[in-house]
Amino acid sequence: MMQITCPSCGETVPAENINIQQMGAVCPYCDSVFRFELPGDKVKRRKIKPPEKIDVTETDDRLELAFRTNFRLDKDETFLTGVLASGIFTLLTFFLLSDALAGEITFWGPAIIIALTLFLYYSVALMTFNRTHIEVFEDRMEISRRPLPSLRSYTRINLHNIKSVHCEETPVSKREGYDTPRYNVWAQTVDGSRKMIVSDVIQDYAIFIVQELNSYFDLQADSIQTQLVEDDFMAEDEPYQRNTGVR
Repeated sequence: MMQITCPSCGETVPAENINIQQMGAVCPYCDSVFRFELPGDKVKRRKIKPPEKIDVTETDDRLELAFRTNFRLDKDETFLTGVLASGIFTLLTFFLLSDALAGEITFWGPAIIIALTLFLYYSVALMTFNRTHIEVFEDRMEISRRPLPSLRSYTRINLHNIKSVHCEETPVSKREGYDTPRYNVWAQTVDGSRKMIVSDVIQDYAIFIVQELNSYFDLQADSIQTQLVEDDFMAEDEPYQRNTGVR
């Protein structure tokens, strides 16, 4: 039979003072209310270390993971295409401006090309300087790309119906057989649907993100359950306190 020892006074807690469903107990000797773990729980919760380029900030009411999604820009086809196109449009701009200044064409053509060139440069800057930030609060998760603003730089997920977080290799990565597989990280809701958290990250990033988010959700759930355990025990002890005059 499993025995629970009070962490405050060291006495063995009787079975009638243990709530196995909520993993909580109350010591009849010193009146301490505490939570406990079943054997093997600590082994299951062993954590892997964060990858070098992921910054983790955790407080009592907030968790933040920050990293660059494009971990190798020299291998990113979108980035390389953007750089090449920017260079081509820059040269084209100079040629068109020369023709416009010479009076051979109007300035409308160069103006359009300049706008497209600036757009390409800004797109490259977004991939180069922006980082992905996953911030988890008590009731929501916010995913953003910053510091440079973009049209698709912010996502908010309500946590009330989130069951767990998972990752899987992207269809493109599977189809193309990438040397460095890429993964999507998504949240599983209680109704079976998925909400994308972050896409196209390497395996180490994906596994660590899943670990940290699930661990944080478990801690939040533990905190809520601890309060429920304390409330339950206080409610059960209230008649006894009234009879003995203890307040």
